[in-house]
Amino acid sequence: MEESGEGRVAGEAPRSSDPALDDALKTSVMLYVREEGRHARELARLLRAMDEPIIRKYMSEQLFEHSRRN
Repeated sequence: MEESGEGRVAGEAPRSSDPALDDALKTSVMLYVREEGRHARELARLLRAMDEPIIRKYMSEQLFEHSRRN
């Protein structure tokens, strides 16, 4: 339930040379990605506490990943 690229994306955002990303936006991206990762970890803890399964992959996620890479 955790975004596998969370650390990578949060770490790369501040170092990006993309001219569309000023310092404030780089910081915003980094903070947003970290916060979403925190939400995923909290949800996973809640599901474990309720003895519910954690779904690791969704078909929509797989389709998105495939389209992003092609």
